Amino acid sequence: MDGDPNVIATRGIGLLWGVEVKDDATAGAITARAFKKGLVIERAGRDNAVIKIMPPLIISDEDLIAGLDILKAAIDGE
Repeated sequence: MDGDPNVIATRGIGLLWGVEVKDDATAGAITARAFKKGLVIERAGRDNAVIKIMPPLIISDEDLIAGLDILKAAIDGE
């Protein structure tokens, strides 16, 4: 994700992470694409341009990987 020109930074700790993108329109497009694939994520932060990754602490490895794959595809524009 960090190699994508739309991604400014990723930061977090544990299972709480944020992906900062260039603007709120980009974040909105990414979250909309992810939602169409079944992943519910929110925007936060400065100008609503940070995508929150906040899965439950009891998430299975398989579900976590599936969600991250959806997010990566949404960031890649798929």
